[in-house]
Amino acid sequence: VVSGWSSYLHPLGDDHLIGIGRDVDPVTQQMIGMQVSLFDVTDPAAPLLDDRHVEPVGWNGSEAEWDHHAFNWFDPLGVLAVPLVTWDWWSPCPEPGCDGSMRWTNELKLYRIAPGTGVEPAGFFAAKRVNRKPPAARMA
Repeated sequence: VVSGWSSYLHPLGDDHLIGIGRDVDPVTQQMIGMQVSLFDVTDPAAPLLDDRHVEPVGWNGSEAEWDHHAFNWFDPLGVLAVPLVTWDWWSPCPEPGCDGSMRWTNELKLYRIAPGTGVEPAGFFAAKRVNRKPPAARMA
């Protein structure tokens, strides 16, 4: 049983697919985070999940989940690049002047993907981080 879903599938050779989508807790049905999956479709009637990586931090998502133009596969390198936006509450705040603000992080995430070795995070490029106070604090 595979938890979650893939909203975009991309071919990798003749017998594998790369999927990007969401992981879901099988008990609570709560979304956990963006996942990158590798499926073996050697037998199309019985596809198998070879491996996957779930982004675990805060709430997150990628435009590649709904726009295939954001899915960038570099076949000669075996590298996938997708944008990832993550947001969460700071508690406790790690920086001076932070008083319950929300943190957004924009990154270009890189993954090495190959049959036999699976899905491995390979690094990221960070964009500017945006911090915001929650709406109630801004109105005070």
